[in-house]
Amino acid sequence: MDILNSNLYRFLDRLTNLFFLNVLWLLISLPLVTLFPASAAMFAVFKEWTEGKERNLFKSFFKHFQANFKHSFLYGLLFGFLLAIFYLDLSIINEMESYSFILTSLLFVLIILTAFNVVYFVPISIHFDLTLFGKIKHAFLFSIMFFPTTLLCIIIGIATLLLTYLLPGFMFILFSTAGYGVFRLCYRTFRKVGKV
Repeated sequence: MDILNSNLYRFLDRLTNLFFLNVLWLLISLPLVTLFPASAAMFAVFKEWTEGKERNLFKSFFKHFQANFKHSFLYGLLFGFLLAIFYLDLSIINEMESYSFILTSLLFVLIILTAFNVVYFVPISIHFDLTLFGKIKHAFLFSIMFFPTTLLCIIIGIATLLLTYLLPGFMFILFSTAGYGVFRLCYRTFRKVGKV
């Protein structure tokens, strides 16, 4: 029996690659401002794996990090700016006595719409050659058109953060595994609309 072609070997090889990719992603996204470029690079590596174009993991990651840096970095700054605004708005609303329920509900809807957009931004960035505005617009449209997939991706993200909080030692494999799950869901969505 050729051990290199066995299912066990392929499984362990993929698990090892997920571990190394996860560690690489953690290190590169550590400054937080590089979270989205690092995520775009990780998703681009997933795309190569899915299309059978496996290359050197580290070279591939850094190549895609550089190629997707500009739009992903700007989107990350926009996302950080929106989070700061949401936090300030919530602080102001908490001080108000009248209309607080209505304003909190409106803010909650805006936060949900932002989360929806985040789900698809990175996958769209690596699949389509669009302007930054085009990526944001398409991420929003895909998130609404394929609501069940969007919801499932958000659940995966929340579960990953919760598991990382409860079991911090698993952070070295959880993010890439969850990212791969989100990538596969989005990839399936793109195939449905014939864009892959």
